Parts: sequence; C-alpha cells; structure tokens
Amino acid sequence: MNTFSGINWKEKFTVISVGSDFWSDLKGGKWILKLAERLPHVFFVMVGVDDRAIDVPANVKLVRPIKDKNLLADFYSAADVTLLTSKQETFSMVTAESLACGTPVIGFDSGAPKEVAPDGYGIFVSHGDIEGLERCIEGHMNNSINIKSPSECSAFVRAM
Repeated sequence: MNTFSGINWKEKFTVISVGSDFWSDLKGGKWILKLAERLPHVFFVMVGVDDRAIDVPANVKLVRPIKDKNLLADFYSAADVTLLTSKQETFSMVTAESLACGTPVIGFDSGAPKEVAPDGYGIFVSHGDIEGLERCIEGHMNNSINIKSPSECSAFVRAM
C-alpha cells in the first residue's frame, strides 16, 4: 500500500486534508498551500478538490472527492497526519475518520475537533497561526512532540 493513486506515500512525510469547498474562507485551503510553500520537504494531499484549475506547489497533490469508503480509509491510513484548516467545525467527521484509520490530527482550534482528538491524538493552534501549524508538523516529523501511534489512535476511537 505504499503506492496507490499515483502517490508514493512513504517517499516524504505526508499530510492529508479531506474536505469539500477547500477554496472557501471557511474551509481554509489557502492555509494548506501556504504550508506547502513553507515546507517543501513535506508532501500534501488534498482530497475532495473540485474541477477548478488552480496552480499549486509541486509538493501538493489534488484529488477529486472519494466516494469509496475503503479507498478513503486507505488515504487516511497512508498519511502521517491529517491537517484541519477550517475556521469552524461542529463535530468534524474528518477528525473521527482520521483517528479511526490510525492517523493523528493537527490543525486550527475550530471547535469540536479538539474534543474529538484530545492532546496526543490531536494538536490544535489558534486559527491563522501558520507558524504554529508548521511547528506542529515539524515536531511530529522529528518526534519532538507527543503524538500517539497509529494503533493508539485507532484504539482510542474504538473505545469511544
């Protein structure tokens, strides 16, 4: 499973974002692109992007919406971390799905995700704090911050 959908998932540290309407102010796709520019050694996969043509940095892969639940689970499982850049979330199915697939979450503190993924399962910074997101991703990459293992993340969700 290291390579599928034209992506070599373990070639670089991989950050996945899953959503719809990424280009709206509410979903914050612009933050993902800014992070990609700041972290050229990290690979970003944006799942759920519509047909709109947009220039993205070379380390960003745009993927159309995935309706197959098993394939979506493969995407979550293959990534090193899930990134949330929304301005506001009520429950955040993305957070729950990510943890269920063994992938911790880093993102903006946008409401419920912080409750769904408490410390260790998720790390959240103030909305707009791009330096904070960058520090969290780098910290996860070099194991200098407390992030749970894939088996701990999925076990946490099963115990909910």
